[in-house]
Amino acid sequence: MIQRIQSIFLFIAFLLLTIGVVLFGSNVWQTRVGVINAEYSIYHTSYPVLGYLFPIFLIIPALLFLYCIFKFKKRMMQVRIIMFGQLSIVVAFLIFLIPFIANSSLTLEWNATMILSLVAFVFDVLARRAILKDEKMVRASDRIR
Repeated sequence: MIQRIQSIFLFIAFLLLTIGVVLFGSNVWQTRVGVINAEYSIYHTSYPVLGYLFPIFLIIPALLFLYCIFKFKKRMMQVRIIMFGQLSIVVAFLIFLIPFIANSSLTLEWNATMILSLVAFVFDVLARRAILKDEKMVRASDRIR
């Protein structure tokens, strides 16, 4: 039953995250490290890997969503995997925003990776809702039998 709507949502989320990291991701982490180097020399010495954590926290949910597509028989496991992927995307956003939160004089520049990640997050929410709806329908039919 790979043709379910949540599988399509998960595949779209996988594609969006992969495109965001592969095509536009190199600019993001080079920019993050550059901003940290230029603006936060003290901050950079405290957290030198912040710029490299951002793409890692976007690759992890992309791979999890691809794995989740083929676990269609275990719906509650799918829900947990999706929630972990959503948490990973939120952590990636926080990593991206740390320099802007720490110093309000920096201007926030949205880029393609961030926008694609937001859209992927929305598709994850839609997939999770569809999976929970399927689970509710299966439990209701089990009750009838």
